[in-house]
Amino acid sequence: MAKNLQKNFQEINPDDYVSVYNTPRYTEIVANDNKPKRPPVKRISKQEYVNTDTGEVLDFKEKEVKSIESLTKQCKRLRIYISGYFSGDKTERFITLTYSGHMAEPEKISNDFKYFMRKIMRKYGKCRYIYIKEPDEKGSWHIHCIIKKLSGGDFNITEEEVRSMWKAGEIVNVKPIYDIDKLSWYFDISHKDKKHRIKYYPKNMRIYEHSRDMKIDKKYTKFKNINSLVKDKQVNYKKQINITSDDMKKINKIRYMQFIAK
Repeated sequence: MAKNLQKNFQEINPDDYVSVYNTPRYTEIVANDNKPKRPPVKRISKQEYVNTDTGEVLDFKEKEVKSIESLTKQCKRLRIYISGYFSGDKTERFITLTYSGHMAEPEKISNDFKYFMRKIMRKYGKCRYIYIKEPDEKGSWHIHCIIKKLSGGDFNITEEEVRSMWKAGEIVNVKPIYDIDKLSWYFDISHKDKKHRIKYYPKNMRIYEHSRDMKIDKKYTKFKNINSLVKDKQVNYKKQINITSDDMKKINKIRYMQFIAK
């Protein structure tokens, strides 16, 4: 374990602080060359800023910054919730729910989804869930959700059942989950095919909700303490993001390393 840490977190001093996220499924370490409590958006010129969680350089608009900061923080935590509480097994399904016509009232989504979940649990028993509110290219809102059946057995809900329970729109989609970690990164708002949708998000909007049984334990600790936290776990994935400006000057480097129980 020590060798893996040393190889993937080079240049981190033993007394430097790193972020540690603990969930039932994994422990994730996030180390970056800037201070731990950095803003998720960093200006690098009059026209550009960098998302310090993803490394992507984007066009800067002053009025969008606070919204971007809020959305970036939420996307980061959303990823941890998804990969920390779901595994992609047969008890889970990835479901998309749409509305008929153009849906321009995202404030209605929470009540609509809670009503839908009551019907789900009436038939399938207690479930864990997380749902994400997302606009399409034209600003029409829809819902993505991951639902885990906790009462035992496979979760074999069909699109016909979902449609009969949802009723707000005819187009629904039900899929098994083949890679939960890949899915958890899908909702990052800084993706090039999603960032133009930022304008549709109301100020201070909460973009996801989850069942009450999901919590994240986050703390800062010195790098020298990490081995004791992950000694009984193995590496699940590792990722490094090098952040540079247009003239290739280094801005930041962020390293992710995730450990799961053996």
